[in-house]
Amino acid sequence: MEAYQSVTPLTMAEVAELPNMLNAALVKLLTLECERALEAENSMETAKSAAAQLERIKERARREAIIDRLSLGEDPVLCECLYGMMKEHDEGIAELINAKLQLEDKSIDGLCAKAAAMRRRSTQRADNVIRSLRCIGGMEWNKAFEDLSVTDRELRRDPVYGKMDGRSRSYYRASVERLSMRLGAAEQVIARQAVRLAQSGEGKEGQAGWYLFIVLQQVEGNLIYPHVVGGSVGLPSIWVLVAVIIGGDLMGILGMLIFVPLSSVLYALVKEFVLMRLREKGVAWEKYGEPYASSDDGWREKPRKRQQRRQSRRMKEKRSKENA
Repeated sequence: MEAYQSVTPLTMAEVAELPNMLNAALVKLLTLECERALEAENSMETAKSAAAQLERIKERARREAIIDRLSLGEDPVLCECLYGMMKEHDEGIAELINAKLQLEDKSIDGLCAKAAAMRRRSTQRADNVIRSLRCIGGMEWNKAFEDLSVTDRELRRDPVYGKMDGRSRSYYRASVERLSMRLGAAEQVIARQAVRLAQSGEGKEGQAGWYLFIVLQQVEGNLIYPHVVGGSVGLPSIWVLVAVIIGGDLMGILGMLIFVPLSSVLYALVKEFVLMRLREKGVAWEKYGEPYASSDDGWREKPRKRQQRRQSRRMKEKRSKENA
């Protein structure tokens, strides 16, 4: 983990999801081991069926054909199981199996040893997976998160951060994460800059949280809030910002709440008046946007239809001038 984060540091969200990712990976490994166990079980069933068929058949040629179809050299479990059963019931078939394997440059002892090694490895892997799942379930991931997070290490350079309780440190980290999303900067970079500014300050300005909260408030108040509120009330972001500033200066929080819808109504009235004047003067008002309301249905037509109407009107005016 340290080597990986030295190249590409994990975000706090990625570190927080690390237990779930580890659990998912371990469950996947356990699923693969179960599939291997099912394949081994199927090989044993195939060996039992083939053994019963070989015991019923007495012709050597037919026995050789059955053994050839089984491809014993490619399935150690099948070979081990079939050879063990035939050695107990029919030595002739066991010798025939051994002869066929020798033609493929393989030995029965080597295949049996390979099958035993496969069982041991599968059992060991399944045991390791179960132990790992228990270990992950019993770990204190809050402490592990702080040990693994690069951002938390940067914040711990602030002497105040290390003395806080877990909830306060979590609030600090949440502020860093929000700033990272808003500004598009890496989390560890934001934490490092906040700590660096705090080291040169005194009092409240000597804490990294002071800069985190001030910057976050400025970003959300001056960038996010005007954009979101402006889109909901049909007002440009700059108008929302001006309305909030003027309303706050005049009437405080109440002024901020009142001036935004008031500015929206004023903006709509001014825009409709300007567009109406442009239309009366014959100016191409479409590029300035649609008006908010009008009793004339022509204002609500689609742009292509409006263009067709203008062209038709221009043609009529041109013909009337030519006739005159």
